[in-house]
Amino acid sequence: MYETRRQLISDVVAGTVNEENNPGVFEEDGLYLAAQIIEKRDPEWLRDALDEALSCGRRVAPILECLSPAGRARFADLFDERGRK
Repeated sequence: MYETRRQLISDVVAGTVNEENNPGVFEEDGLYLAAQIIEKRDPEWLRDALDEALSCGRRVAPILECLSPAGRARFADLFDERGRK
């Protein structure tokens, strides 16, 4: 049900979707909405995706910026203030 949104988040943390090659995802709130929905509906998947991305040294700041303050607090144990482990 949420596979498209999960895939977008995965593509952003992998770097295959970024502000240069797909600005619409960032400018039109596509990433924001995907992150908000997954944060609420599948927080376990989001935690695992962020943890895996951080373990591989990937940039998760774009995702973290889209989370609610409660979501950032919920996942704070995974990252420092710059979005790194």
